[in-house]
Amino acid sequence: LGFDPAHAFLVALDISGFSNDVDPDQLSNHRMNFFHSVESTRLFPEAKDQGTVKVHFLGDELRLAFLVGVGGPAVKEFVDDVFAGLDRVNRRIPEPQQTRIKGVVLEGEVTWKSWRGCVFLNGDLPIQSQNWMRRLKPDEVAVNAKFRLSLQTEGTPIDFTERDFSGETGYMLRP
Repeated sequence: LGFDPAHAFLVALDISGFSNDVDPDQLSNHRMNFFHSVESTRLFPEAKDQGTVKVHFLGDELRLAFLVGVGGPAVKEFVDDVFAGLDRVNRRIPEPQQTRIKGVVLEGEVTWKSWRGCVFLNGDLPIQSQNWMRRLKPDEVAVNAKFRLSLQTEGTPIDFTERDFSGETGYMLRP
């Protein structure tokens, strides 16, 4: 992923209810739990070392653009691993303080841009992910048709439920 458009899997994960929590210690705990779960996956450290992922953190949303060469099943496993990591952490925490996330996985073109020294992911997918994210509840993950097809083509059997996202068809990877 350079400054030219690249075909990638955009994974956008959002800490649910983050902006409603005014306790600075709890906000920090949510972020640390979330980041630790991402770092503990198999794919993230490999992709970081191989230069096949770009990361953009925006407030309570983490956007990761994995080059399609990592494979759709590896990205699905990444998402499952992040949720499993949070489940392990949350078992030790009272429910009101648990870290909950929601997410979107979209396949398509993304661009890594720079503005006044700040780098960010740009293009239609980040905008689409933001729009879809608004319609999700904690623990839900939606995917677009291209990502769904990648999983099916690579032999990952999943029974997807269709959902309308303001005229766009998405598929639920997690309830």
